[in-house]
Amino acid sequence: MKRFLSLLALLILVPFVHAEGFLEDTYTEVSLTEEAEIIEEATETVDSSEVEIQTETEQDTSTTETETEFIAPETTEETSPENEASWFFIDLPNDNAYAPAIEFMSSKNYMTGYSDGTIRVDNPVSRVEALKMILAASEIDVRRNTRNNLTPELEAPEDELEILEEITLELESAEEVITTEETAPLFPDTDPNQWYYPFLETAVDMGIVSGHDDGNFKPTDTVTMAEALKMLLEANQRRIVHLPNKEWYSGYFSYAIQHRITVPNSEGEQEPEKVLTRGDLANLIYRYKVKPFTGEYEYGIASYYADYFHGRTTASGVPFDMNNPKMAAHKTLPFNTWVRVTNLNNNKYIDVEILDRGPYIDGRIIDLSKGGFEEIGHLGSGILNVRIEVLQ
Repeated sequence: MKRFLSLLALLILVPFVHAEGFLEDTYTEVSLTEEAEIIEEATETVDSSEVEIQTETEQDTSTTETETEFIAPETTEETSPENEASWFFIDLPNDNAYAPAIEFMSSKNYMTGYSDGTIRVDNPVSRVEALKMILAASEIDVRRNTRNNLTPELEAPEDELEILEEITLELESAEEVITTEETAPLFPDTDPNQWYYPFLETAVDMGIVSGHDDGNFKPTDTVTMAEALKMLLEANQRRIVHLPNKEWYSGYFSYAIQHRITVPNSEGEQEPEKVLTRGDLANLIYRYKVKPFTGEYEYGIASYYADYFHGRTTASGVPFDMNNPKMAAHKTLPFNTWVRVTNLNNNKYIDVEILDRGPYIDGRIIDLSKGGFEEIGHLGSGILNVRIEVLQ
């Protein structure tokens, strides 16, 4: 660029030199041949600069077009709410009761789906799969060789030979430890070369898990509610009170009930031996981390308003709209309380606001609008078996 400017200056000054003798003390006379050569060189420089600028412009344009290129996903406008999949996994509808937990877990990278875009909430989960998710949700750093510090701090000796000797001894010691670990796994039925081993090693080191009475860990066995609850609470270092003459898991369930982590079944019982699915485990962790419920729950029958209530004033003073899926009635809960209603037959849910009183038929615990009822069941059934839980 400097050369180009110099040549351009010469081009400007040349006419003055010939016409007026301007600056003749400073510049020597330039012949026509030399002048032509200068002009030609300057022209080539300008042309070259224009080519470079044009090339850069084309490159910038090409880059911009590549960066802004976007392929919109295929959508189906006529997808019904019943079959509409959630934005994060293709096999998980938005109204599935596990959806809030899965959304939370996946957004935090505590849980991932499969390469085909599914999450498979109904698949049973193994002990090591549960351990991996629980360690991730507990923000525990998983590293290899966590049980052995292979690089202990050394006091710096004065002599360099001494340093080399100590380093050599440390390396030999480390090799012995590694060899020992490779030949002696944590449990006879575990393999240090398997993906789960760093998670298992970390958990054992922290006292989160231990083996069975026979000395095995049984990594691929399905995990039960009691086992998963123990892993979760131990990983988060919760203080658990173990009472004498009680089952080993009783202290964990006492803590879970007190802190609204689990909800009893319709018989009012906890289910320690229940085999967990991926959805169940995600829900357990979600309840522990987020605490979305107050702990108030109820099992019973849900019904829906008759058409002639449409437009009438509710007990809270709000006009009733049978097409508003979020309006509901309950006998005792305060107005403006939000509850989650789950259909126990298909595991669909809806969150609704209590704005009216009722129903007053024995066994029925909540009245939904037609719009709300249709989101979790079919109007033709008339009633649904549900669980309601009060949201925070």
